[in-house]
Amino acid sequence: MSEKYDRLRTYTVGQVLKYVSLNPEDKPKTVNFAGEPIFMGSKRYLNFKRNGCVCVECGLEGTYFALEKHKYQRTPKYHFNLYGKDEKGKEIMLTKDHIMPRAKGGSEDLDNFQPMCSTCNTRKGDNWLRPEQEIHKGKMDLLATITTQAEEYLKNLFTLEIELKARCPHDLCRSKEGRAECSICHVRFGWHCAKSHDKLCQYPEDKSLPTIRTCIHCGGTEGTR
Repeated sequence: MSEKYDRLRTYTVGQVLKYVSLNPEDKPKTVNFAGEPIFMGSKRYLNFKRNGCVCVECGLEGTYFALEKHKYQRTPKYHFNLYGKDEKGKEIMLTKDHIMPRAKGGSEDLDNFQPMCSTCNTRKGDNWLRPEQEIHKGKMDLLATITTQAEEYLKNLFTLEIELKARCPHDLCRSKEGRAECSICHVRFGWHCAKSHDKLCQYPEDKSLPTIRTCIHCGGTEGTR
């Protein structure tokens, strides 16, 4: 038992975590343990409830909770600390570790927590990733930057293409399908007409004429070639 804490008694993991709910709609409970009211909404308890009680680094398992308080704390309130024992039988506390350290912008969200023993947590410090992971992350970040730049470049190209097509002094020619197509920007228009000055078939606007109209220049039938 740690010399830093005054301990009342110990409980199994199940005896404690059964009062912890991961449902955000549930109001956290205050439960009496050994005559002490303990608030069960602590983020440490939520972390162990959701992510388990095994250190993500060394695999040490927390097997019991101790109801205790620090000998030098200002308030008389007790709380639970999770402990496990190493191969030599030494008691080691399990903690709530920030995956991305707060010093590097890590949040207080449950998604950023993981169980880690105090020994591994001290060794980790404010480091986020191991060296090989940092190298890989650097490569991924560089790729993301290049991809973003490429997407922006392609977006600019697409905008430029639209602008150029809108300003194009079209040179219409006949496509294989009989359409009038610009030989410069390849935009397609209506049916090609060799006898019209603008190279496009034109149809009479008189609505009394048959539904299927013919070009007033070349006689081509509207909608077919």
